Amino acid sequence: MVSQVMRNDTPALSGPISVSTRDTVSTAARLLEVADIQQVPVLDEEGHLVGVVTRRDLRAALPRSDAEIHREVTDDVVPAVLGRHAADVKVDVHNRTVTLYGGVDERSACERLARSVERVEGVESVVNVLSYRHDGIAPGRYPLP
Repeated sequence: MVSQVMRNDTPALSGPISVSTRDTVSTAARLLEVADIQQVPVLDEEGHLVGVVTRRDLRAALPRSDAEIHREVTDDVVPAVLGRHAADVKVDVHNRTVTLYGGVDERSACERLARSVERVEGVESVVNVLSYRHDGIAPGRYPLP
C-alpha cells in the first residue's frame, strides 16, 4: 500500500504538496527546499493536474549570474558546512555549474558540501572533485597525500 511507503516527515507542511499555475517560481523553489523534494505537481485553478515542475526546471528559470552564485557558495555555504576549514576549498562557477576543488578531512563533509551547493538557487549542477583524508563510510578512493 502506498500509505505504508509514503513520506510524511515534514512538520512544516500539511496535506498534499503541490503548486498552482499562478504561484511564482520562487514560491515553488522554496516549497521544494522546505519539503526536501525534487519535484512537485502543478495544478490549475480547478485542482486538476497540468504538469510537474522539478528543481532543475526552477533553477534554469531563476536569473542568477555566476558571480552571484559564486558569492553565495563561497561566503555562505562553504563556511556553514566546513566552518574553520572553509579556506581549504576553492570554488569555480561557469554557466551555473559549480566545481569544488581542494581537500577536507572527512568524506562525509565532501558529500554534505556538494548537497548543500546543489540547493543554491540558480545552480544547474555540481562537479565535486574534493579530496578527503578520512572515510568513515568506506576506504577512500581519492585520499589526500
